[in-house]
Amino acid sequence: MAAATGWSGEAYRRVADSIRGSLAANDLSQPQWWILNRLADTSRSWRRAGLVEELTPYSDNEEGRDSSTSSTG
Repeated sequence: MAAATGWSGEAYRRVADSIRGSLAANDLSQPQWWILNRLADTSRSWRRAGLVEELTPYSDNEEGRDSSTSSTG
């Protein structure tokens, strides 16, 4: 995904940074919150592969964000 430029890009960065800061205050990263949010949806029965497939399009790894909290296994 190409980085947004101009005022809209700056607005995005500020909002995203604020959200990440709020999550960090609760010892969560954005991907961790996404997983917890999906698991809270009791109308669906989740398996790991399904969560990965659902959340991969939203990954910030291409921007280098949250890579320190990523793990395998």
